[in-house]
Amino acid sequence: MTTALSLRQEKVKQREGVRLKRTLRSLFGGKDFGFLWTDDSTSYTDGETIWVKYEVQTEHHRLFSPEECRILRKGHGLHERGHIEFDYLPDYAQWQVDNHSTRLEDWKDFSNPKYPIQWLQFFGNMSMDGRMENFVVLKFPTYKDYVDFTNYEWRFGIREEGIGENPIQDFQDCYSSRVLGMNDLEGWLPEAVELVNTVQEKIEELRFAPSTKECLELVSSIMKEVWPTLAEWMELNDMEMDQPPADYQSDSHEDGQQWGDSKETRENAQSILVQVEIAKEDSAREEESSTEKNTTGSMNESEGKVPEKTHESDKEKPSKPDFSHIIRIEEKQQEKDFKEADELVSDFEEKNVEVSIEIPEKKTRLNEEIVVKAYHRQNANEYAKLCGEIKRFIRPTSKALRELLEGEKDQVRKNVRSGRFMPNKAWKAVHCSDSNVFQKYKAGTPKGNAFVSLLGDISGSTWCLLPDGIPVYQEIQKAMLLLLESCVEAGIPTTAHAFTEDDETIIYPIKPNPHRYGEEEKSYLGAIKPELGNRDTLALQWSLDQLIRRQEDIRLAIILSDGIPVFEHGEGPETIRNMVEKAEKQGIDVLCLFVGEPSPHTIQTVRDMYPGRAIFSEQNIARELQKQVKRIIRQRRK
Repeated sequence: MTTALSLRQEKVKQREGVRLKRTLRSLFGGKDFGFLWTDDSTSYTDGETIWVKYEVQTEHHRLFSPEECRILRKGHGLHERGHIEFDYLPDYAQWQVDNHSTRLEDWKDFSNPKYPIQWLQFFGNMSMDGRMENFVVLKFPTYKDYVDFTNYEWRFGIREEGIGENPIQDFQDCYSSRVLGMNDLEGWLPEAVELVNTVQEKIEELRFAPSTKECLELVSSIMKEVWPTLAEWMELNDMEMDQPPADYQSDSHEDGQQWGDSKETRENAQSILVQVEIAKEDSAREEESSTEKNTTGSMNESEGKVPEKTHESDKEKPSKPDFSHIIRIEEKQQEKDFKEADELVSDFEEKNVEVSIEIPEKKTRLNEEIVVKAYHRQNANEYAKLCGEIKRFIRPTSKALRELLEGEKDQVRKNVRSGRFMPNKAWKAVHCSDSNVFQKYKAGTPKGNAFVSLLGDISGSTWCLLPDGIPVYQEIQKAMLLLLESCVEAGIPTTAHAFTEDDETIIYPIKPNPHRYGEEEKSYLGAIKPELGNRDTLALQWSLDQLIRRQEDIRLAIILSDGIPVFEHGEGPETIRNMVEKAEKQGIDVLCLFVGEPSPHTIQTVRDMYPGRAIFSEQNIARELQKQVKRIIRQRRK
């Protein structure tokens, strides 16, 4: 059973996913891509869709707050979208083929070595990630802290664990930190840090490599330089050379995947490098200008002195950032998502409602409880498919609805044969024998408003096929979708529910809020499928009870059914007929859209239940529906 709490959490998750995808799409030039949450060990992409790990809290990490989890998920999203933007995966796959070997002899041939796959993937993955994330940060500086937080707090598990115990582990930690632009840790073994220092210039170079291929060429050079020392350390520590390196979280690069386009990713990287060069030139000019001012102001003091060059070791080293700012940002965003989710959940949360039915044939009333609860499936793709099938009918239907609600102006017709006499035209009657001396006045109708309530039958009998081979429930879906889309376009508040019966009558909110019709509601509509029974009496009375509270000029209840209700406790067609007639006396029009096998008995039953208010149409349901709705609204406006 879906509880209010779990539903709230699910809605927050959906809101965060929608927001994250929208952010990434906006950042990366509006290009569309698939986005899904995943429960896998880490996030990944296939070049067209990105899967972001939702449950980022694991036993290998410190305890994260909800806000920190949101930061991590956003960091993962930036990372995966960055691969599509800046990396070409086939180059990585070919690089592994060219440099991989399973033979010990190749691993120990230090003049021209090939490597175990685990070490290739460690160096390749980390180096590509460092280059890609560097470009992402350069392109979007305000998101640097999200990338850094993910690296500092998640990628390495507990970063300080095992520090200073093994030179190989420390080398991996140090190398990974340097390619990712992170700070050094004081506890690393000196020999591990020194080995990384020997290739530091190449690390800096690969972080700005123009392409994936050129990045990996630098990685090959780095591996060749450090491999003999690593092999020696592995031998001293009784480690197999193909033993997997430390398990850092990185992407899963599967065969057949392809990130980006070779030309496009190179161009994307090149645009960043151009910006970097421009920034360097601007900085150099500013520094030169500042130096000239200082020199002019103190000629006597500086005369004869040569400016000292800044040593490489004097450059400012990375330090761990303060993440409090983005934590506050995500706290506020989370509050907003929870507020929106609470509003949404209130429309879908489970509740029991008592419904009272009058049974005139037995001169009694029946009181029973029904359950209103969230539907257990969603299918946005099916909704989009059905929408494509009825799309051409939406605009004409909404146009008719809009015109009917606009009202009519007062009309005055002059020079007619009957009506109110116009004294100033009397001469025409006397001298010209013209009897057209009257005028008629027809009062217009004010601009009105309307409310439409849709109720769809999803009982087991709607699995039945129509003569054209289409299941009844699909036609009900399309008719409901047409009405919803048309009403939304016409600006008419509308609700939609589906109903069935198990041990009790169940009402599923499809679009419970008259003024909201988003992805949530559409995916519910796309998912509805036949279930069990259908107690039309209880479901319809519940729907009418909701409409009675509305204040609109036109209140219309439409039940979409196959015309085969389940009657209990003395109910019958007369029960529904009485409900319909009573509702109309209260200003509510009830319309039945019949979708089912057109047998004489079923058709007559529908006519008995909905006298003058039933639509029978095996084809062109949209057209028939439009005609009937127009008729009802016109009658109400007279």
